[in-house]
Amino acid sequence: MKNEATAPVEVINAVSTNGNVYEIDPVSKKCKKVMKDFKDMSLDVIAATTQPLTAYQRYLKDKFHGEDAPIKKGKLHFRDYRIFFDSENGFTVEDTTKKYALVETGLEGIPTPKELGDFFKNPTVEHTPEELTAAAELGKLLADTRSKKYVEEEEVTTVEVDYEKLRKKVLLKVNQIRTGAQTTFDPTTFPDMIPFKKWKRKANAVVKAWKSKQIRYKKFLDEIEAITVGETFEVVEQNHRTSFVGTHLVEFDEVTELKGNKILVDEKWIDAVPFMQNYLLFYEPKAMQQLMRFANGEVDAVTLLKNPLHKDWKIEYNSRALENTAENAQILDALFASCGLVSPQELIYKGLEVGQEILIWRFDEWVKDVITSTEKGVEMRKQIGLLKSDKWIVLPKKEAK
Repeated sequence: MKNEATAPVEVINAVSTNGNVYEIDPVSKKCKKVMKDFKDMSLDVIAATTQPLTAYQRYLKDKFHGEDAPIKKGKLHFRDYRIFFDSENGFTVEDTTKKYALVETGLEGIPTPKELGDFFKNPTVEHTPEELTAAAELGKLLADTRSKKYVEEEEVTTVEVDYEKLRKKVLLKVNQIRTGAQTTFDPTTFPDMIPFKKWKRKANAVVKAWKSKQIRYKKFLDEIEAITVGETFEVVEQNHRTSFVGTHLVEFDEVTELKGNKILVDEKWIDAVPFMQNYLLFYEPKAMQQLMRFANGEVDAVTLLKNPLHKDWKIEYNSRALENTAENAQILDALFASCGLVSPQELIYKGLEVGQEILIWRFDEWVKDVITSTEKGVEMRKQIGLLKSDKWIVLPKKEAK
């Protein structure tokens, strides 16, 4: 029997993540470092093996989780780049989006996996000459615009107009035209003589009336003189109305009881303050400003109850400003009385129909009244609500006649 020749054992080269090259014996499972890093290997050796690329591949996958880095035909593909070793160019990175153009990585020689990973962490951004030129022109334009805006704003804020001096100038011009001392002045330029919005608007209206032949020239001069003499040149802040016009009343059938910071609505206990606040401002939206001042600590409860209406167009409604506490619920309950309203839990909601007449004790005597509404509480004539504390009886039909 012939002895077969023992097949040579193929030694495996492996590269660590820091660039060291190790030689591994598959039989003994021992390894030894044969090169310090890629720089010790010749380009021909590197180009002939994919081992260095697998080191880069492993590092990139570990560093950038979820990103693929396949090796195809001896070239590593990562993102939009192709990485390989070339005997002519050495370590090569190509941009696949730019027809495989060479990328200037700034890395010297053969980088370690970490150096390549740092490149992808902070990639070099390249711009075409056209892009650089356009960016420079845009920057110059923005700088000029900001400079011009700054100058204009500075002029507006620093230049003070002497309106009294301009008033005299306009009146003098009117007098010169009347006496014939001024014959070349263009009357349509009067509105440009005083840079005050209110006066200019009135002056433009007079010019328009004269140009459309609604008034004669003498009347035109009289009007210009009158608005100039009467103008105070004072900016009066307009008392604009707030955007708040009231709340939207939530749907419910019956409010039974107020207890602490809870209120029983349709047999369910809910937060009292939001419900009562919503109910109050639906029927009396003018109470919003003072209520918001109270919620923000600007006024106390006594001021709120004695002066429930406060005019301030700058105050806006914040439905969550007032905290849901038993104290605030009690204050809201009292605020209903200040606003001439009845608290919702005090009303009767069921047991009567529209058109029924009742006999009710009012102002120390028994009087007749009629039910006019049963929505959101039983209501009588003159929008008076029927209260749980009222003394009343339903009148028989024959008695009602």
